[in-house]
Amino acid sequence: MNPRRAWKPFALLCLVATGACAAPDAAKPDEPAARSSLLHVEEMATPVGLPPGSRVRRMVYRSTNAGGAAIEVTGLVLRPARPDPNKPLLAWAHGTTGLDDKCAPSTDPELAGYTPLLRDFLDAGYSIAATDYEGLGTAGDHPYLVPGSEGRSLIDSVRAARSLDPAIGPAWVAAGHSQGGQAVLAAAELDPQETRETKLLGVVAYAPAPNMTGEVSKLGQAVTPGEQALYTMMLSGLRTQHPELDFSDFLSPRALESMRAARTECIDDMIGRYASAKLAGSDFEPRDPGSAARLRQWFAANEIGHTPIRVPVLVAQGDADPVVRPELTRDMVTLMQSQGATVEAGSYPGADHGTVLISSRQDVLRFMSGLR
Repeated sequence: MNPRRAWKPFALLCLVATGACAAPDAAKPDEPAARSSLLHVEEMATPVGLPPGSRVRRMVYRSTNAGGAAIEVTGLVLRPARPDPNKPLLAWAHGTTGLDDKCAPSTDPELAGYTPLLRDFLDAGYSIAATDYEGLGTAGDHPYLVPGSEGRSLIDSVRAARSLDPAIGPAWVAAGHSQGGQAVLAAAELDPQETRETKLLGVVAYAPAPNMTGEVSKLGQAVTPGEQALYTMMLSGLRTQHPELDFSDFLSPRALESMRAARTECIDDMIGRYASAKLAGSDFEPRDPGSAARLRQWFAANEIGHTPIRVPVLVAQGDADPVVRPELTRDMVTLMQSQGATVEAGSYPGADHGTVLISSRQDVLRFMSGLR
């Protein structure tokens, strides 16, 4: 979720161009980084709040979708005025912004509300690659909370950033919030098979989007606009994997009407639309047991924690988070540890879904500085 927005408890997960553009030559098909070749680079004005002297460039790069087809993804590369040559590249994964292309953080002067956090990383000497994910800012639907898609977009942003800036070495660390917390864990699960010329050192997941399989029976409790918006976004993401998904099997006619309109809005306006609709939780219950069973199966296939993660992980979770319930994060941590992952789990008293980014600041910088 976006740090500017937090919602009531629920079981669900809960620049303007200033310079010239360049289109680097595409790599040859047999080169390891061919699919992530840079396609377009654009100098951007430095967003208000970032350190003076920071350089910001928007990039379009090549990645692949779940079917292996070549796609384009957008994102940013941020360089501090004095990058620390001993620091790895930081691959940043943002929280929920919406489904429409206009919701891509790389086009938002406030960087989807993450400017203060990214400023901290730049101040510490980290260069940053910040993906928008598949389908945000480029053609095609956004596979919301589809881990494989998020993970590949993140990994390929690292390759693209290295192509853009030769000073960036092969080592990198991944950090992400909410949807992005799931994305960095997915990238770590993909890493052994997806990365060859780079080296992932570790992962920071702030309030990562939880596994949803066990929450299907609680969909009737989706009574707040935020809960309803997030759930319908999940259905939209699942449909990118399962074209046979019929929204009417999971949404009432009134909820389906709201969803169709909300798909063209970013998260705050989307929540506002659901608030105006005043829908009941019953509008979001699967139509029959068969529909509920299919939803459980689809959610189960996207769970994090069943594939071993070979690098250190820090999970930062606020104990007052109304969007991602702390017990769901604990369940995910336990599952990852059962597969042999080394996970440091930080719980922050009084921190909610957004303020966990502040409460965990020192722990995150300490953890990242110790990665080798």
